[in-house]
Order: sequence, then structure tokens, then C-alpha cells
Amino acid sequence: MQTITLLDTGLASDNLGDEIIMEAAESVIFDLFPNAYYYRIASHELMSYRARTFVERSDLCFIGGTNLLASRMGKRSQWPVRWRDARWMDRAICLGVGWNDYSRGADLQSRLLLRALLAKDVVHSVRDSYTERRASEAGIVCVNTACPTMWSLTPAHCTALPRRKAAEVVFTLTAWRADPAADRVFVEMLKRHYRRVHFFCQMREDWDYLQGFGIGDLRTIRPTTRGYSDFLARADVDYVGTRLHGGVRALQMGKRSLILGVDNRSIEIQRDTDLPVLPRHDIAAVESWIEGEQRIALRLPWAGI
Repeated sequence: MQTITLLDTGLASDNLGDEIIMEAAESVIFDLFPNAYYYRIASHELMSYRARTFVERSDLCFIGGTNLLASRMGKRSQWPVRWRDARWMDRAICLGVGWNDYSRGADLQSRLLLRALLAKDVVHSVRDSYTERRASEAGIVCVNTACPTMWSLTPAHCTALPRRKAAEVVFTLTAWRADPAADRVFVEMLKRHYRRVHFFCQMREDWDYLQGFGIGDLRTIRPTTRGYSDFLARADVDYVGTRLHGGVRALQMGKRSLILGVDNRSIEIQRDTDLPVLPRHDIAAVESWIEGEQRIALRLPWAGI
């Protein structure tokens, strides 16, 4: 029996988007290895002795997406790793992993650490061309596959997506990329264009951020991935918001979706795939998108996938 360790990016995470990513990564891995025995360890925590023993026992180890690669790797990075971890973790395989942010290339220590941690006899899957370039510069053999959350967004799926505005809308905000003036204008704009406006809190801080606007008559969705999916399954809504995977989950559930780009994640994926992304500050363009007839047609890198 094959034994596989999953570096689970949804464990010990403060972002529900990581659960959405991990769900997609698991679906791919479970299809490829249906009879394997699986261990799970948290990617966002320092590796414990117990976690290291799981990796050591495993034939394969997969990292389930999100922003784990960075120009400055170490115990304080989003994937908190140390040199001693490389004694056990020398076989990790990336699946739709992204580069943490726009930055310079990885420093020498980070390049060496990544090469020590990641499997050397595979092609790693990364989520966008920017990550592919940065990872390749660090000596990692990789291919751009977009994010595994998008692999179900086939041409047939996208053709069936609504093209006209729904009666209601669900939105998200990103507190760690705060721009109160722009985000207040954005939320007030949604209230003008939709009969009801619902808020999905993807990170705990997003709720406090929204409360600071003092905008009333907003409905809230249960802040869990299941609560969000259940809402999307029963509601006639558009999605418009700053959270990438809030928008991707809405697309998965057959909803017309627009993501407002606030960081490298959505911006870089949009460049590669034509994912519907507009700048947060271009309210006129967002309003035009809402009221217009939109055909969502993605260009996924199927050869890489």
C-alpha cells in the first residue's frame, strides 16, 4: 500500500480560501492514488517530530497549493521550515503552489532550502507564470498549471455560466490589503445595483474591517466553506469581491463572478487564464461589468495540467 503525506494548507489556517484550495488538491490526489493511506500535517506550522515521522514513512508528499513559496524562506515564512526539516522533507511535490508576493528573486539560502525540501525527480505544479519564473530561477523544475481549484472550470462549464446580472450579490473584502475609501465606495456601489447584498467573511479580520464602514442593510453568510457553498447552491446571486477563491468557488457553483484584484494572486492568474478580474479602484469598469452581458471563457493551461 502506498503511503502519502498531505501538507494540508487548510489546517491551522486563518483563511477559508485555503480550505477551498485543499479540497481541489485532495480531489486530484485521491483520484490519482485511490488506494493509498494518507497522513495529514499542517503546512502553516513548524514541523513537529510526529509530522516528520509521517513524512519519513511516506512514499510521496504533496503540498496543497496556496502561497507557500517565497523569496525569503524560513521559520517565519508562510511555510515555516528550517534546515533540519530538510533531513526528512526531501520529497515534497508542489500542486498549484504560488509565490508569496511580488518580490525579488529568492536569496541564496532560500534557493538552497527549497531545493533541499522539494522532490528532485518530478515536475512541480505552480499556479501562474510569475511563480513559474521565480521558482525556475530558484532551480525548481516546474510547469504552470493554474490553481487546481480552476481545473473543473472546463469550456463546457463556463459556457453554462449566466451572462446577465442576478437579482442579488455576494461580496468579500480583504482586510490585510485594506483600502477603506475604495472598499466603502465598492460596497455602496453594490447596494445601488442589487436588490440584496450578502457578505461572506473569508478571514476573521474582514468582518471587523467591514463594520468600520458603518454601512447597514447587509446580509451575512455563515463563515464556513460549507455555509458558503450551501448559500451558493440555493441563491440566485452574482459574486463580486476581492477574494480570489471566494470568486473561484462561486464559478465552481455556476455563478457569474468578478474578482477585484488586490494582490499578485488574482492579477497573475488573470494574465494567464482570462479569469474575470478588474482593478478594485476602477469602479466604472466594475459597474459596466455588472450591468453588461458577460461571457466567461477561460484559457486554462491544459497541456501543463
